[in-house]
Amino acid sequence: MARDYGGVDLPRWRRGQRGLFLRHWISQILLVGGFLVFAALPTAFAISGGFHSDKPNFETQAPGPPCREIGEAEFDRGWNDPPHRFSFGAATFARRRGDADCTARAPGGVGPAFATCNFDAPWAIAATFDGKTRWWSVAGGYSATVDARRSGLTCRVTGKFHYYPGT
Repeated sequence: MARDYGGVDLPRWRRGQRGLFLRHWISQILLVGGFLVFAALPTAFAISGGFHSDKPNFETQAPGPPCREIGEAEFDRGWNDPPHRFSFGAATFARRRGDADCTARAPGGVGPAFATCNFDAPWAIAATFDGKTRWWSVAGGYSATVDARRSGLTCRVTGKFHYYPGT
């Protein structure tokens, strides 16, 4: 009995084999490419600024005028409900109206961090740090930033408040 395994020529493509070969390699390339794009999304999202890239960045804004300092009696005058109080780091904050967004920052990225809170249209703000309490008034429709540094508490008006729907 004799078997013939073909000649010395290179094998030829059989009918439909080229299509299967191309389909296999194209699907592999698309699969790996899709994984690479999916893996790169978090980095691209962080670089782009995320969802809130249209919001003003309070860290890079020029500091505005100082907030008007008031007393505790004026902070409580005319309000029936208690102020919204919260603590962040070693500081305690209270506000009348608006929202707050706090972060810990270090000047120039070096040194001890301090608490910074951005208030959206707060009307009145109180802050306690190192046993000292200060109260400020902010004109209606304006935002403010309060820093709780070792040197003391400071409040600055950062500009007109702009509402960003969906945030």
